[in-house]
This record gives sequence, C-alpha cells and structure tokens, in this order.
Amino acid sequence: GTLVTRVAEEQLRLRRKLPTGQGAWPCWLRSLAALQLLECLVGPMPTRTWRDEFPALRAEESRRRAQLNADDASQYFTDESDYMPGGVFALDSFLQEDYAKDAVQAKVAAGWAAADAVAFEATNESDLAFAPSLRERQDRFAATLHTRCGIASRLAGYAAVPQER
Repeated sequence: GTLVTRVAEEQLRLRRKLPTGQGAWPCWLRSLAALQLLECLVGPMPTRTWRDEFPALRAEESRRRAQLNADDASQYFTDESDYMPGGVFALDSFLQEDYAKDAVQAKVAAGWAAADAVAFEATNESDLAFAPSLRERQDRFAATLHTRCGIASRLAGYAAVPQER
C-alpha cells in the first residue's frame, strides 16, 4: 500500500517534474499507469515541443477531415507550410483569432496556466490526427500528446480532493 504509493509518486515526480506539494488525484498509482501507457504507445516525451509538431498536426488533421468530407475537400488546407511560421494558418495567426483568444482567456480566468491554455487550445480538435498515431504506436505527435496529458495531470492536481462521506 504505502510503499507502492510512494514509489509511484516518486516516479511521476521524476517524469512530470511536479512541484513539491502537488498531489495526484485520484491516485498516484493510476496516474503513473496512465503515463506508462502513453509511453508504451508513443514513447517518452521527446526533446521537441508541441509547437514543433503544430504544422504537421494541423495539416494531418485537415487531410483526415478532407477524406471524411470528400465532397467539400477543397475547404481543407492540407499543406504543412500553411501552418508553419509565416503561413496563413501559422500558430501566431491562429492565436490572434477572436475565438482562440477568447478560449485561452476563459481557461486562464478559470485558473489554467497561460502556457497550458495556449497549448491546449492550439492542439484542440486534433483527434483525427492523434488516433492513427496512437493506434500505430508512432511518436509523430508524442510531444503534443505528452503535453496534453501533462496539462490534464496539472489540472487534476489543482482540483480539491473530495471529502470522505
């Protein structure tokens, strides 16, 4: 019981660089198991960041949406260069859109760290790109997936622990 919990906590703190005093709810062991499952599927957190993966992620998501909506495929921008710095849908351009600014501001107002709010919003609606990467155990979007899981871990750590009834 207690030894397993302490070891799980130590492992998570090493991998996620959790600040002292931050707990994992509902349980350290389940949190570690979730992280280990992610690492089995896409590998450990790479040295690249979610920002590095953004152009490929958005282009892949657009390609997959175009495949699902073949009748209207021309509305999807599938060229990765469109999402690179200077491109029409670059990250900086995306973050200047009113809906993106509003979503980030709402998350920050709800207590999210600004960097987490930006990362989450910029990589939101990427399920079609993530699915094959996970299914085929590719590390193509590993930084983004690890980042999103880290955000979820931090948010869970900030949540109040429910009182026993």
